[in-house]
Amino acid sequence: MSLYEKTLNEFLAEACSSSPTPGGGSVSAVVGTHAAAMVCMVANLTIGKKKYAEVEDQAKSILSEAERTLELLKELTPKDMEAFERVMTAWRMKAESEEEVAAKDHAMAEAT
Repeated sequence: MSLYEKTLNEFLAEACSSSPTPGGGSVSAVVGTHAAAMVCMVANLTIGKKKYAEVEDQAKSILSEAERTLELLKELTPKDMEAFERVMTAWRMKAESEEEVAAKDHAMAEAT
């Protein structure tokens, strides 16, 4: 289930847990979607109002950019989580022998 399909309480519980994800990157992306949503709200409240007619084109442009940003962040959130899981898997690998160190270094390089 995508983070965006969970309730806010479910998301917060996961963020508070000992699980490595959602971590800083994905939580920041979710916060970014909320910020973009607020920009969309203001633009939508501006568009079509006589009082703001002279900035309507600018508001439409801002709305379009905020919508694109919101969708991009939603797309990148799970990718960040997947990448971080790969990093954590590599980080947890044993690195006692030269071969293990080399394997761990390779796994870290692949994960990033």
